[in-house]
Amino acid sequence: MSDVKQTEKKFLDYVKKMAAYGEALSLIYWDLRTGAPKKGAEQRSEVIGVLSSELFNMSTSEEMASYIARLSNEQSLSEIIRKTLDECRKDYDRNKKIPADEYRDFVILQSKAETVWEEAKAESDFDMFRPYLEKLVKTTKRFIGYWGYEGNKYNTLLDMYEPGVTVEVLDQVFGDLREKIVPLVQQISSSTAKPETGFLFKHFPKDKQRGFSLEILKQMGYDFDAGRLDETVHPFAMGLNPGDVRVTTKYDELDFRTAVFGTIHEGGHALYEQNISEELVGTPLSSGTSMGIHESQSLFYETLLGAITLSGSTTTACCRSIQMVSFPEWK
Repeated sequence: MSDVKQTEKKFLDYVKKMAAYGEALSLIYWDLRTGAPKKGAEQRSEVIGVLSSELFNMSTSEEMASYIARLSNEQSLSEIIRKTLDECRKDYDRNKKIPADEYRDFVILQSKAETVWEEAKAESDFDMFRPYLEKLVKTTKRFIGYWGYEGNKYNTLLDMYEPGVTVEVLDQVFGDLREKIVPLVQQISSSTAKPETGFLFKHFPKDKQRGFSLEILKQMGYDFDAGRLDETVHPFAMGLNPGDVRVTTKYDELDFRTAVFGTIHEGGHALYEQNISEELVGTPLSSGTSMGIHESQSLFYETLLGAITLSGSTTTACCRSIQMVSFPEWK
């Protein structure tokens, strides 16, 4: 085996070890948000901090720097290895600018903040969450100072979720959308056609909603041998690998829409993750191209296929305020 091939193998082994830490972190997060004992939340946040620090240190280590230096100019790399190297280089350059102790504190703060947010939401007490939100914003702004930015400070954050997109680009996109959407909403609001929606707010038992949510995922093509459905405060999908992609939803017994569209949306995310190539497993490429692409899949199912199928109306898909006029069976 040539020196280059040996370096490639060591690099991929190193990256896969990082991915293993990532899977462990994801499992802890999923457990924390789907019914883990409340009294254990504080310690679990500390555990998340420890494991996240290990990942952070691996991403900025001398070993990682060595792989980046030795492989960056190598022309024989496969596309997967080259793209993996690019992602690792981005993380290295970004994380190297952040003090390790500050990163660990921020990760712990994020975990604790979400737990407090759940409690504050249940109590309708924003003041309970306010100090955590203020700390999160303050720390993020400090990190932007470490990273540096071009133009608007928010550009640095945008690039992490949608590479290459800037505030200027989004302002143009949102401006174009506003020109079309505002008149459409006004037209719908002033229409004399008012669909009957009272049935949406009748009492629907949670167990019946869960059964319907499971049927929704089944009809979407979700693989239950590679995932599961659980309840949480705020719905999310968690992809550990294509063989384990979990969906969560929220049930409101007096508003049937919450679970239905939450399940469809997160199911869209999950279908994307379940169909990622096995070749990408264990690399940074296995979590999706970007946030925009990921959301395009979830929103395609939720606002187009979901709304149209459940209501039988393309107009409904354009304005979610008049969703689900009727419920034909999914075929």
